[in-house]
Amino acid sequence: MWNIEITRQQAAYTVAGIVGTGIIVRFLSGIHRRHKSKLKRSVKQNALKESVTSLKASLEKLKVSEEHVQEIITLSTDDLITQIKSGQLKSVDVLHAFQIKALQGHTEYNIITDILTEAEDTARQLDVQPEKDGLLYGVPISIKDNYHVKGYDSTAGFVCCLDDPLPEDAVLVKVAKNQGAVPFVKTNVPQSYLSFDCNNPIFGQTCNPWDKSRTPGGSSGGEGAIIACKGSPLGLGGDIGGSLRIPAALCGVCTLKPTIGRLSGKGTHGITSGQTAILSSYGPMARDMDTLVLAMKAFLVPHMFKLDPAVPPIPFRNEIYEGTRPLRIGYYTDLGEGIIQPVPACQRAVLVAKEVLQKRGHELVPWQPYQAKWALLKFYAKAVFGDGGETLQSYWKDDQVSQCVSAIYLNLTLPRLVVKALSYIMHRFAPSIAANMVNLLGCRSVCEWFAFNKELQLWKHEFTDDWNSHRLDAVIGPGFPCPAMPIGCPNRCIGNVAYTCLYNIANFPAGILPVTHVNKDDLDGLHSYEIREFWNRIVKQASENTEGLPVCVQCITLPWEEELCLRVMKEVEMGLKH
Repeated sequence: MWNIEITRQQAAYTVAGIVGTGIIVRFLSGIHRRHKSKLKRSVKQNALKESVTSLKASLEKLKVSEEHVQEIITLSTDDLITQIKSGQLKSVDVLHAFQIKALQGHTEYNIITDILTEAEDTARQLDVQPEKDGLLYGVPISIKDNYHVKGYDSTAGFVCCLDDPLPEDAVLVKVAKNQGAVPFVKTNVPQSYLSFDCNNPIFGQTCNPWDKSRTPGGSSGGEGAIIACKGSPLGLGGDIGGSLRIPAALCGVCTLKPTIGRLSGKGTHGITSGQTAILSSYGPMARDMDTLVLAMKAFLVPHMFKLDPAVPPIPFRNEIYEGTRPLRIGYYTDLGEGIIQPVPACQRAVLVAKEVLQKRGHELVPWQPYQAKWALLKFYAKAVFGDGGETLQSYWKDDQVSQCVSAIYLNLTLPRLVVKALSYIMHRFAPSIAANMVNLLGCRSVCEWFAFNKELQLWKHEFTDDWNSHRLDAVIGPGFPCPAMPIGCPNRCIGNVAYTCLYNIANFPAGILPVTHVNKDDLDGLHSYEIREFWNRIVKQASENTEGLPVCVQCITLPWEEELCLRVMKEVEMGLKH
């Protein structure tokens, strides 16, 4: 009996020792992995500092005057290309001017994630080529972090994506180079690309050039900022919920989110790319409409269709863009009850564009997007997080969580029952937040995923049918419900994306064009701003002290009618100049 007791005791001690050792090993292993992650971040940060310092030193040796820089960066894109092709300007001198301006912007606003060191050789090669062909000949372009560039990382702000240089360029980068463009920097993004702020643990916070205390938007926030501070005339970005349009709106630049698949996304990095319900769209951001249109013409060419045969071979249809027939254009200033109401400045921007288009002979009619609130609460979060965020969580292993996505992270890591309980409690005073909390849990079975996608496709058909029943050629509406928000606000006001992600769900092309700036009357109008629920309070507070910030309008057309969308945007721009 005594021997049996000793044996049991020994067994207990042995099991305890094994378990304890396992816990200690796991604990120490976790510390080791986190230390490695910290070291990798530090190495990347130091490498960026060194490359920025090195480029600054090289540019200072050239002794380029500020006046010469201004002369170059203020030329229109067409004039830049014409003068480079004629030999009046050298491509390398244009590159230097934008590099100088981009580095100034980076010092102020923290924009750049990589200096593309081969840009100098590319520009010099263009200068000695006998045949100077290409629609973007000699134009420096900036590139969002998620585009593959040979020899560089695409990080999404995650340490696990560092030290993994890509073997080849993304298709759009290849096409841009083939058209004579000179990629020269990669730009910052929010961690995971799933925020309309622009912050991650590797590269830090990017600020808005209009007000350093405010966000430039996201996820193409670095692109919005570099174009707004005149550090780049043209950039490449992506959009799964407003990631092109929100930074354009908050930074006062132009962009187009094409129909999914109109431009190639081959060779881009996406954290949620495994789901197919709502896909990312890829497109340009630019300082003005002429540059934006030129970029679309440069990309919609046989070279892109050959590199990515999955893209429909639809070239740029100039006859639609330059069309003159009067259009029937719908407009709205508010998506309606249950969705964040745009502040006065953003509603006024739509009415400014409406008046411009009416003066140009178009018919403007009131219109409300079909079942907008229902679709937004039903589809968006559940599509993007169809796996309950399991894929996204794998990227966070042993990494820091950026403040701009901490709300999503918390929702994904809480037990399912806790999320449902919190959602039930919050439903009384914040129904939109409550619905999104549950939707972030995703689908629990393949059968549920099938049924979800069936319902989504049905709504998309009904949305298009409603549009056609009103005989609309295009629509204008708010691109965002407020001007640029203070840094940190986006994480507490995710509902602002309603005005952009509606057209990701519907898969309609949509563009952003700056039309005005916040004025004193707009700020006075905040006194009567309607508080519908929790998010509205944040929007109202964030919109105070915004006088002078840019305000945009969003233009929307039917799928595959990007040229018509650009036409409407260009007509608004032209009307505002006269």
